[in-house]
Amino acid sequence: MHWPTLFFCPGCLLPSMMSLCDSCKRSIQPNSLPFDLEREGLETCYPVLISAGTTRNLLRRWKEKRGNILRSHLFRMDPALQRSLFQLDVVAVVPIPQSPNRSERRGHASSREVARFIAERIDRPLVDLLDLQKDDPAHMTGKSRFERDHSPNPFRISENFSAAHPLFQLMEERVFSGKDIPLLLVDDLITSGATLARAATVIHGFLPRARIYPSGLGLRPSVRPELPESEFPSDVPEVRSRSDPDRSDHFP
Repeated sequence: MHWPTLFFCPGCLLPSMMSLCDSCKRSIQPNSLPFDLEREGLETCYPVLISAGTTRNLLRRWKEKRGNILRSHLFRMDPALQRSLFQLDVVAVVPIPQSPNRSERRGHASSREVARFIAERIDRPLVDLLDLQKDDPAHMTGKSRFERDHSPNPFRISENFSAAHPLFQLMEERVFSGKDIPLLLVDDLITSGATLARAATVIHGFLPRARIYPSGLGLRPSVRPELPESEFPSDVPEVRSRSDPDRSDHFP
């Protein structure tokens, strides 16, 4: 007798007949509106998903273990967000560089994977404008907002981006004509915005007229205070603590 294959859903960790159960599929939170990160040097932010509840669990598993099965469910852009990104008319999509050691351990360069996905959706070139100061900088995972804000800047302009680069001349022409250079700066997951802000500082030092629009696959709602509570799933601790001031079960 042939028994059907039984999976454990990566979202709820319960047995399921599918790689991702229907309940978790329905729980994925797409984002359709841009908003302000309130970070110096950054323009309006355009995340693809709201990283809360089940969506947050799925994003973390995708990032740490290269969840190829999860990719088909998470890499989907709301049409309204796609239209907003088109209207920006950015010159290029710039991924946040990541440590080669960490990318090898995870099995993928998550930020570049997200940047490639967004670049394909808005038909813009992907440009590796940034590089790391050293091979394996201190990563931001698990750090508080204060630690993130006061860590050394790990980024620099890539040596591969020079006058010979196809986009260099276009950017130079915009500078001499007094036009801004809109760029879409992409991280995998946005927690506090500190990584994006530090990368923006380096880019502005190289391209003072750059207008940098941050983006990522997921954004934690704790850095989006103006988001209406109706847009959050009911199981998000932050929403419950807003309605009940005695509760303290905010995200760590």
